[in-house]
Amino acid sequence: MFEDDDESQRVTVAMVEGKAYWVYDNAMWIADVDEDGTPDRLTAKPIETDNMTFQEIKMHMAILDSLKRESEKE
Repeated sequence: MFEDDDESQRVTVAMVEGKAYWVYDNAMWIADVDEDGTPDRLTAKPIETDNMTFQEIKMHMAILDSLKRESEKE
């Protein structure tokens, strides 16, 4: 870690099927992942659940649970 890193700005990111997921500012975000495995910040957007199927919501909840467990380890 670099000395100028701000711990409060760090987030845990889950990579699933070419997408990156994380929680920031009380919202779950999604972004594409580039060929190097890095989240593409230009495609980042909060996840909207309004038109999701039950299966999509279930998948996002599983990712959210995984992110929570990982962040508790740190």
